[in-house]
Amino acid sequence: YQRRVRGYFTMGAQLSAEQTTYAKNFFSKIDTNNSGTISLSELKAILHLPPKEIKKLIIEVDSDKDRKLSYDQFIDLIDKRYKTLYNKMDRDGSGCIDRKEFENFCTKMGFTDSKAITDYVNSVDKNKDGKLTYLEFVFGLAKLGVF
Repeated sequence: YQRRVRGYFTMGAQLSAEQTTYAKNFFSKIDTNNSGTISLSELKAILHLPPKEIKKLIIEVDSDKDRKLSYDQFIDLIDKRYKTLYNKMDRDGSGCIDRKEFENFCTKMGFTDSKAITDYVNSVDKNKDGKLTYLEFVFGLAKLGVF
C-alpha cells in the first residue's frame, strides 16, 4: 500500500509506512461490519453531515457505482474534503502551511488558544520543520477525529 494516492499528486507526496498504517486502521474502524468497504451508514456515523450531503460525497468518488467506498475511494474522499481548506490556509502558496498561517486561520475561526495551536502543530509536524504538509494536515485531522 506504499503508493501515490490520486489526490496527493499536486503535493508530490507519498504515504509513509506510518501514514499508510494509520489510514488503513482508520478505514477499518469506520468499516464496522468488516466488509472491506464503507457504506453510507458507516460514513454517516463519522461525518456528522446530512445523509443527502454524504450521498453527494460518495457519488463524487464512487467510480464503480456500488454506493460504497473502497479504501482508495475513501482516500479520494478525504482528499476532496480537505484539499480546498488546506489551500486556503496556505496563504503564500508554498505548498505547506507554516505555523503562522495555521494560527491566523484558527484565529479567524474563533480559536485563539496559542498554546493549543502550537501543541497541535508540534504533534502533527512529523519532520519538525515548523510547517504542515498536506499529509501531515490530513492525518492530524484524522487523529483529532475531524472527519
